[in-house]
Amino acid sequence: MIFLLSLTVTGFVRDSLTGDPLPFTQIWVEGTGKGTITNDEGFFSISGVEPFQVLTVRYIGYREKKVKPSGEVMVILLAPAPIELKEVVVKSRKEDFKREIAPSKITFRRRDVERTPVLVEQDPMKSLQFLPGVTGRSDFSSQFSVRGGYPDQNLILLDGAVLYNPYHFASLFSIFDPSAIRKMEFFPGNFPVEFGERLSSVLSFSTIGGNPHRIKGNLYLSLISGRLCLEGPLAGGNFLFSTRTGWFDKVLPLFKIDIPYRFYDIISHYHYEPSPETRIYLTCFLNRDAVEISFHPVDLSIEWGNRVGSFGIRKILGNYLIKSHLSYSHFLNSLSLSFPVMEMNNPFWEVNFRGRIESANEEGISAGWDASFYDFTYEMNVIGLEYNIHDNPVRVALFAKERKRSGKFLVEGGIRGGMFTSKFIERRYYWYLDPRLMLKFFLTEGFALFTAGGVYHQPIVTLTNQMRVGLATFYYWIPVFGKYKPEEAYQFDLGTHSLLPWGEFILDGYFKYYPYFLISPDSVDPQNLGETIFEEKKGFSAGISLMLRKDLGRVRGILSYNLGYSLEKLDSVYRYLSFDRRHSVDFLCEYEITPSLTFVLTWIYGTGLPYTGLRARYHFWVWDPMSEEPSLRSRLGKWEFILSSPNAMRLPSYHRMDVGIRWKTTVKNLSVKIIFDIINVYNRKNVLYYFYDTQKDPPEEIVIHMLPLIPSLGVEVRF
Repeated sequence: MIFLLSLTVTGFVRDSLTGDPLPFTQIWVEGTGKGTITNDEGFFSISGVEPFQVLTVRYIGYREKKVKPSGEVMVILLAPAPIELKEVVVKSRKEDFKREIAPSKITFRRRDVERTPVLVEQDPMKSLQFLPGVTGRSDFSSQFSVRGGYPDQNLILLDGAVLYNPYHFASLFSIFDPSAIRKMEFFPGNFPVEFGERLSSVLSFSTIGGNPHRIKGNLYLSLISGRLCLEGPLAGGNFLFSTRTGWFDKVLPLFKIDIPYRFYDIISHYHYEPSPETRIYLTCFLNRDAVEISFHPVDLSIEWGNRVGSFGIRKILGNYLIKSHLSYSHFLNSLSLSFPVMEMNNPFWEVNFRGRIESANEEGISAGWDASFYDFTYEMNVIGLEYNIHDNPVRVALFAKERKRSGKFLVEGGIRGGMFTSKFIERRYYWYLDPRLMLKFFLTEGFALFTAGGVYHQPIVTLTNQMRVGLATFYYWIPVFGKYKPEEAYQFDLGTHSLLPWGEFILDGYFKYYPYFLISPDSVDPQNLGETIFEEKKGFSAGISLMLRKDLGRVRGILSYNLGYSLEKLDSVYRYLSFDRRHSVDFLCEYEITPSLTFVLTWIYGTGLPYTGLRARYHFWVWDPMSEEPSLRSRLGKWEFILSSPNAMRLPSYHRMDVGIRWKTTVKNLSVKIIFDIINVYNRKNVLYYFYDTQKDPPEEIVIHMLPLIPSLGVEVRF
């Protein structure tokens, strides 16, 4: 009788070679209609299984496996099987389509990043700019706007740890080594309740877990940077170590460009499983940038960097998966300018503790908590104008959600409640409640309608001035305080998602209303920061986006289009926000000429972004009672200037074509890839910004352009 007692079988399904989880794996009990599908982490649970029954485990692209059930946590390893790529992609996409409810969610893996032609090297964040509704400000920036929002409204995570300002000098490329990234998930709006404290989007990076069988490596060298990535088994677990540095200061002088710029990145990850039901992991990230420029009488010194540590435990308890996560994020930046005298410092750190309990089944309730403790300092001294902000705010949030499937409907509803307190000037408490709802209706197996809506708040903001937003390498972060409240946004989506025999098509209409957000004014009163540090605004973003994606065949790629509006309201008058781009078209095409030779072409088009420009100039005369004659007085040169209303003028349209060649070969058991790219093939002179030489009469307009035609060469070796 004891033998005949039924079991609840729980466990994980993984790749036998890499140890990576296999999501959406089918598991069923032979001879019965009982079964399930693994979640994103390869976790499953089946109740009421008899000990004498057999489990069949099947995942497309892997050998089918039959196993006997066990009362202990199982780890099922599947071996890859030779199978056509088309069948793998189609089956995987269908399973994802059935389970995923978040509108327009996109998952990128390493291959998607490697397609993109770049100036320096592959950049995961640059790949986002081929998606509809995602706008980059310039060729020199990895910063991105989502649906008209500011870049600081995007939550960026590395293994669950929050990253601030993940960019190198002039934001030319981000701080993420693509060799160390297993996947990145992007939610361009209406993200689920486990994410919060941002208004626009979530970008979550997961590092490679490390090969469980042997040491593997990846070496990349280009004209101005190099990186090394190692992974393998270590002390009963698996490790990853990646480091990258640049030699701008060595190479650029050869072209008579002297910019003493240095940087490095280090990512390390280790995970250990003391038992099948328990996994412990640790991720560390370090990066540092330093720029020192001297042009007499001007000396400029800028230094910034991240220090991040993430520690997590994942535990199975019955039919539930429990995750606990502790992280530390420290960002330090400083700027010193000798003439005119300017000093800015913005060191801050965050300690975050979050946890979550979720069911192994597709349907069910999950809940969790999210708490952060901060220390912010912002010091500013500009020509004797000084002020200092120091605060230790605290943020606490609880969330819960439930997913249900009923016939052709898939519904997920959730709520996130938060409290934020700051004490600068005076102790204040801010409470907010963020309900979220997502609905998907399947008209056919491969065609669905979706809608979603939610409320979002952001208590940690940046000192963002619209006139400087396109030129910032990083932003200065501070908490809201005093009379200022957390920023707020309401988001709504309505669209369709279609699976095609060779890809997918997404059509999405969105509307984002900002009842309250903050920007930096042109001037601040240091004696009255509580009233002048921010300007309070209202606004909205709206648009229609579509994306056609082809994954199969020798020709693959993405074609996307976005029609967007992004405006703020001032005294019943609307005016454009900095990332208001009316039309944008993004095209990425990859053609596999032979198995070892691939051609890549990208083309980007966007109507001009708004800016604040010069409308007119005039001489300013005053009567001089001493000489009894008029006297010419101006603050700058010989002229006074009249600027346009904020963002009332438009830059010319932006467009650029890049092409690239990827050639792979094998040399003595080493996999070698030669990467050759040509950036801006037809040498389009895209405008970054305008300024005026006021020493000339009349003042001369100077145009600063973005990247010209530039070739780029890199070599990647895998061993």
